[in-house]
Amino acid sequence: MNIKRIVILTQNYFPLIGGITTWCYEYAGALSRQGYEVLVIAPGADELPPDPPAAFEVRRLDHRHWKNRKNILVYKEIAPLIEPETLFLCANWKLAVPCMMHSFLRRIFYITAVHGLDAFERRRLNRRIQTQSLRRSAAVIPVSSYTKELLSPLGIEPQKMRVINNGVDLAKFPAGPPDPAILASYGFGDNFRILSLGRLDKRKGFDTTIRALQYLDDNAHYYLAGTGGYKGELERIADETGVRDRVHFLGFIPDSELADVYKCADIFSMPARRVGRSVEGFGIVYLEAAACGVASIAGKNSGGEDAVVDGQSGYLVDPESPQALADALRDAMDNPERLRRLGASARQRTEASFTWDHLAGELMALAAERRKA
Repeated sequence: MNIKRIVILTQNYFPLIGGITTWCYEYAGALSRQGYEVLVIAPGADELPPDPPAAFEVRRLDHRHWKNRKNILVYKEIAPLIEPETLFLCANWKLAVPCMMHSFLRRIFYITAVHGLDAFERRRLNRRIQTQSLRRSAAVIPVSSYTKELLSPLGIEPQKMRVINNGVDLAKFPAGPPDPAILASYGFGDNFRILSLGRLDKRKGFDTTIRALQYLDDNAHYYLAGTGGYKGELERIADETGVRDRVHFLGFIPDSELADVYKCADIFSMPARRVGRSVEGFGIVYLEAAACGVASIAGKNSGGEDAVVDGQSGYLVDPESPQALADALRDAMDNPERLRRLGASARQRTEASFTWDHLAGELMALAAERRKA
């Protein structure tokens, strides 16, 4: 029987921002455009602003004591929705648990995504529940080859595992020249502009980018957009390495100006690395930059290896080596025509493989395959 309804289960949705919220919203939109009835089930909030306009339904559950009550709340909510024509798409393993609970008594078809940090679970009981919920999924979709490798200790059947990368909305991130008004309002100078954008977190490798500046001439300036608790340490590193006058903290960038800020960059840099259990499972920002025609530098041994192809859409470097990063940046600075080609290739790659409509098609092809298994 063909799938007609898709129910997306998530604990990350607006007003929260971040990769999983984007993933849920964009998949819901793409699947709606492909003719499926889509319902998003998510927790509410104390003060809930209106959700963005959408062609799908969003159903909010009681968020009070969500941590302890989410399993039973979601379990009860989805019970009347279970039928052969319904696919449950779980944004992470914790939202797959209610589906797993139903699966012991009823036939329920569910697929679970794994983004990065959710591949880990330190507590023994939770680890068992995580493993069981993923093993009982019809399919598991890690968002990168790196994330798939993180799941290898769980013993999930290989035929159930399929990497489906994250995507980007090309309409929101068009390529083109920088806007002079944005250049002026954010203080971009007439220099080689290195951009980073994201939560200020140690795993992002922003510190490596700052340290790389000491190996480059004074024309290289670093523009860092975002907020977070790691800012003080980044400022200290900039002072310590003598490059503070070339590091510019832009703060929070509203969604309406994101694309314009990307287009101000000569190159995007986020040499992400693993810090303890904190990992960059993919990195949608690489695709946003690419859609705007900007090549990226990503860290080896991270989800960025799926988002950036070395020598084709950017550079892959050792994220712990400021010298290696400086070498890549110097190559970009010294070869503007090559950098332009990398940016154009990055845009072409997103058009071919990373639109949400394309990825939704991959997801539904996998669903059809697993229904026959």
